[in-house]
Amino acid sequence: MDISLIQMNSGEKTTEKNVAKACDFIDKAAKDSPDIIVTPEYFNTGYFPMYRDFKNYSKAEREDGYTITIIKDKAKQHKTHIAATIIEEDAMGVFYNSTILINPNGEILGKYRKMHPPANSSLEKIYYRNGANFRTFKIEDFNVSFLICADFYFPEAPRSAMLNGADLILIPFCEVGYYTSPEVSNKPEDIEKGLQKKNFDSGQRRLLWNSLSMIRAYENACYVAPCNHIGYEFDSYMAGGSLICDPTGKIIVQAEDEEMVISSSLDRNILRKARNSSMLKDRRPDLYNIITTPMEDLLLP
Repeated sequence: MDISLIQMNSGEKTTEKNVAKACDFIDKAAKDSPDIIVTPEYFNTGYFPMYRDFKNYSKAEREDGYTITIIKDKAKQHKTHIAATIIEEDAMGVFYNSTILINPNGEILGKYRKMHPPANSSLEKIYYRNGANFRTFKIEDFNVSFLICADFYFPEAPRSAMLNGADLILIPFCEVGYYTSPEVSNKPEDIEKGLQKKNFDSGQRRLLWNSLSMIRAYENACYVAPCNHIGYEFDSYMAGGSLICDPTGKIIVQAEDEEMVISSSLDRNILRKARNSSMLKDRRPDLYNIITTPMEDLLLP
C-alpha cells in the first residue's frame, strides 16, 4: 500500500485559497499514484480555535459543501482515496471535527470524528462535539483507522484503533509549535518571555513528537502517520514534522520544515513480523477496568 501526506500552511485568508493550495498538493502527490492522500486537520480554514469568536461557526461546512465537493472531484480525477478533515455541520447546531474519507469514485466512504477536542491550550471544545466511534476502513490490503490531533496524545485511542483492526493509523494534525501572541495562549507570560519559542527552537518539541510517534507505532505494532501544518498561521507557528513510522518504531520518512508531500510504501511483511513479536499477546485487559472508571468513583488517596 502506498500513502502520501500533505504538509502545508493554511494561513490564506479564505477557504477557497486554502482549498486551492491543497488541490495543488493533491495533484503533486497523485504523481506517485498513492492509494490514499491525507490532508492536515483544519487544512481549509487554518487554526481558528485559538480564538474565542462564535463567528467562526461560519467556517463549518456540510459534507456536501464547498470543500468536500472539490476534494471529491480530485479523488475521482486521480482515482485514489483522499482523507480530508473539516469542521462539519452535521445538523443545525451540531458540529464535529470530521475526517471524511473519499473513495476513488468520488464518494464518501465514511467518517471519523475527533474524540478529544482540547480545552487546555486551545478553545476547540467550545466549537464542536466529541465523536464516539473508532472506525476501520479497508484500503487495498490494509485496515486503516483515523485519529485527529489531540486524540493521539491519549494512549487509549491508538490502542483502541488497533484493537478494532487497524494496520495503519492516519492522524491529521494541526499541531502548534508556539503561539506568537499572548492573547491566544493560556500561558501569556510564556509568550511574552519567549519561552514557548525557545522550547520549540531547542528541538524538545520535535523530540517529543518523534518519540511519541515511534512509541505509538511500536506499542501497537502498526504503522502510524501524523500529517501536520507548517509555518506561521495567524498568531501561531505550526510545528510541521509530518512523518510515517513503521510497526517497529522506525521513522521511514519525515518532512522537512517546509510545505511538501511525503510518500512511502507500506510493507505487510514488516507488519506481520512486528505483530508476531510484539507484547500485545501479553496484555491483561481483565486488569484494566480502572481506565474506564469515572474519576469520582476512583479510590484516590
